[in-house]
Amino acid sequence: MLVLQYYVIRATGTMTLILFTATVTLGLLNRSRVATDRWPRFVIDRIHRNASLLAAAFLAVHILSAVTDSFIAIPLTAAFIPLVHTYSTLGISAAAVACDLLLAVLISSLVKGRLGYGSWRAIHWLAYAAWPVALLHGIGNGIDRATPWMILIDLICVGSVLSALALRLLTVPRLEAV
Repeated sequence: MLVLQYYVIRATGTMTLILFTATVTLGLLNRSRVATDRWPRFVIDRIHRNASLLAAAFLAVHILSAVTDSFIAIPLTAAFIPLVHTYSTLGISAAAVACDLLLAVLISSLVKGRLGYGSWRAIHWLAYAAWPVALLHGIGNGIDRATPWMILIDLICVGSVLSALALRLLTVPRLEAV
């Protein structure tokens, strides 16, 4: 394995997690109608979209650098089809599931106008399933998973999503009895 490739795999995996966490967190905050004078909702929405596109780009580089690594020899099919590779089957399969869910969200977002809001929204919910699966992939397979700085990043990511989720649950409109 090339030393540069080793660092690219690590860095892009970590950045994908951070950006994906930001995307999920901002999505939850936007749905919670969080806004200030300095950060109106349209700004949060635009950052959410840009972070998701950047996360997709980092994910693509992460996958390509991992499958071209001759040390482990992960086939490209393992990035999309669970249980096809014997190396760390659970971790690589988690990555494939998360990748498939994210592809569905990304593609549906690109054709949102043709899908209709209801269909797009239903598919978009898959991001909430993909995030913990991607996190598990990093915890199970990440080269740096046991380092203090990566544990801290994982904890910050979990804390961010859980905090935004708690805020979202607290701001859900309540149905009043008639």
